[in-house]
Amino acid sequence: MKIRQITIAEIKNLGNYENRTLSITGELHDGDNLDEEIYKLQLYVHHKLNADARKEKLKEVKAKLEEDMPDAKREKLEAYVAKYEEHTEIIRNLDFIDVK
Repeated sequence: MKIRQITIAEIKNLGNYENRTLSITGELHDGDNLDEEIYKLQLYVHHKLNADARKEKLKEVKAKLEEDMPDAKREKLEAYVAKYEEHTEIIRNLDFIDVK
């Protein structure tokens, strides 16, 4: 059996019996790496669903980097910023055919 489409959904509990749901469906083509495509879709859904919180955390991390701190802590914060930028670039490069 060939997998042709992948649908990823994530539900975020907002409290007070409220949820926010986001899902995306991707189409696979010959030669596509299944694990890589799943990763990209999961990353997109998670990033978009939590965009406000992620942007706020990035802002806080960048502000902390302006402070004097031990090298180990600085490296951890710099790694967070680098990972955020890497994920943003992956999402920016996704090829959308039909967005509903």
